[in-house]
Amino acid sequence: MRQGNVVEASADIASMDSDPHWIRLRDALLTLACTPFHDADAVRKRLLITAAEALEVDRVSLWLFEPGLTAIVCVALHEKGKGISHPDMRLPAEVAPDYFQSLQGLLTLAVADAQLDPRTRQLADDYLKPLGIGAMLDVPVRQFGELIGILCHEHTGSPREWLVTERIFAAAMGALCSQVMEFELLRKSERERQHALFHDQLTGLANRALFLERLESARKDGDAALLVLDVDGFGEFAKAFGPAFGDQLLRETAARLEQGVRRGELAGRMGNDEFALLLVGERGVMEAVQRATDLRRKMQDGMLIDGQDVRLRFSIGLVPSIRHYESALDVLRDAEIAQNSAARAGHDFVQIFESGMEEPIRRRLELEADIRRAIEASEFFFHLQPVFSRDGRLHGAEALIRWQHPQRGLLEPVDFLQVAEDSGLLALMQWPLLGGLFEQVVRWRAIKSPGFVIAINLSSVQLTRADFPDLLIAAVAQAGLPANAVSVEVTENTLLTNQERDLSVINRLASAGIGLSLDDFGTGYASITHLAQLPLSTVKIDRMFVNRAIDDPRYGAIIETLIKLAHNLSLEVVAEGIETPAQMRMLSDCECDHLQGFHLGRPVSMAEFETRWLR
Repeated sequence: MRQGNVVEASADIASMDSDPHWIRLRDALLTLACTPFHDADAVRKRLLITAAEALEVDRVSLWLFEPGLTAIVCVALHEKGKGISHPDMRLPAEVAPDYFQSLQGLLTLAVADAQLDPRTRQLADDYLKPLGIGAMLDVPVRQFGELIGILCHEHTGSPREWLVTERIFAAAMGALCSQVMEFELLRKSERERQHALFHDQLTGLANRALFLERLESARKDGDAALLVLDVDGFGEFAKAFGPAFGDQLLRETAARLEQGVRRGELAGRMGNDEFALLLVGERGVMEAVQRATDLRRKMQDGMLIDGQDVRLRFSIGLVPSIRHYESALDVLRDAEIAQNSAARAGHDFVQIFESGMEEPIRRRLELEADIRRAIEASEFFFHLQPVFSRDGRLHGAEALIRWQHPQRGLLEPVDFLQVAEDSGLLALMQWPLLGGLFEQVVRWRAIKSPGFVIAINLSSVQLTRADFPDLLIAAVAQAGLPANAVSVEVTENTLLTNQERDLSVINRLASAGIGLSLDDFGTGYASITHLAQLPLSTVKIDRMFVNRAIDDPRYGAIIETLIKLAHNLSLEVVAEGIETPAQMRMLSDCECDHLQGFHLGRPVSMAEFETRWLR
């Protein structure tokens, strides 16, 4: 800039600073600029009022663009004598394209005669004339450089020439409004970030980190109670209807839990289908139990999810007082232990934590770790128990898993099977043994017993694997064994967890020729239904009926009825648990096809089985 221009500019600034009109505008701007931005909405309202008073205009409004700059919507309006309002006004870009275009490249849009100016006259009929607007001084509002809105100063009545000082003031107000908008966006982003850090994304409840923080504060500040609840059978719902259904179920559960939250309390999702509720304040044990019971009942009301009427049940663990705990994690641990105890007790139950309750959990975890070690060390093997036909011929055997423990000696399934199945380890124990078992059966069929059938037990975990049938069929074929030489035994209670899924696995096995035996027949609540639905070849009468039949004729009548029912459906019958000659005679008289029990032969190693029954 040349020296003359600098001198002239300095003179202009000096003259502005002595201009009373500019001094008033400048002071108003300075006062507003010094206002803290803690409440962006309040600052925005103050900005509209200040602009209207300083410029002496009747209307000042803030408009924001819709996506794509296709329209502007009025979000706040200050009118002289009326104050702040939020009118429902929208102006599409297609109505006044010249006006929208002029906003793109100007610092201010100063229009002396709004109804005649080519940039604004398209607004005359629908906007300017009805409101009596004669002049406009509009400034763009930007957010990090992007045009997002307009700060509109409107003079009603006759046209008005806008002074340079007024245009400078309006531009500064637009910049200040932009700062407010940017500040609001940053605060919103920070709130969302903080919410994401401490809240569960799926349900919106407090996440584990936030919940433990609040639990720790409650522990330090006073007494409180902690509930941990788990959705009974959630995994089966998710597997049956898909993950989206499971997510919706969790969201609905969270919403119902949150409805039960009182002032000062906190609900959280601790992971998967586990939720927690912190009850703050002094309360007795009975009050905490009553609260947990009431919550459980309210949450059991039916849910309609994707057209399915779902009624959930919940296992709840309760720590009624956290006063004497040393950390939030200790409180949560004990509440979860109580919840697990409630689940094992039969679900849909409230369990108070008691000292010593953690010991079974500890033993269970230790056993699970020991099973994993034993799998690596190949300590599991099969014992075989013979199965005889009614005429005394060897029909086959049932393969029963055993564990040769290095310290505890030979362990039977009662010592480890439930933990192995619950932890998903049963298949890992059983699968490496099947190849050798099938090869042995091939040899036995060739040298002694052509019709020999080997029965293996199928767990609920194996039924959940869609690839299990193909893996088993391939193992049978690889050993050179006919498919009908293998029978898989499934308990009715295992099938009850997810019939639709399990049927697909069962049907695949049956279509390949592998036999299917329904174990513990008569002990479930839907046995006859299963006889009609499943591609069964055999049913096994539970040992409970066999043991009681001699002393109680009613059980003998039940056995006779079950055998006749099975025969009418073209199914073979195996009776297990035979321990006396009288039981064997009774079952033979009832025309039971096959017999199994200690009276006929105990489970023994494969080598001893061959020596005793096949030579």
